[in-house]
Amino acid sequence: MLKETTEVQMPRNSFLRVEGDSQGTKIVCRSGSCWITQEGDLKDYLLESERDFTVYRNGLIVVQALTDTEIAVSSEKKTLRLFTERP
Repeated sequence: MLKETTEVQMPRNSFLRVEGDSQGTKIVCRSGSCWITQEGDLKDYLLESERDFTVYRNGLIVVQALTDTEIAVSSEKKTLRLFTERP
């Protein structure tokens, strides 16, 4: 199955909500830095430029841009929904 990739430009302090069947989704920080919180996970994750994170459970994912950031979200699943919230 072909992965679908969405590139997202995130200004500093903006948020991206990833909802739906998110397990297996890959988030790549192309530039800048961001903070990732995964529903049901006690740990949070810091991504800096050229680092990636693979979602290992279903549930809400929240990405916060700590600087002006560009990320790529890749998934094979069509039920994934992305919502941006700007400061």
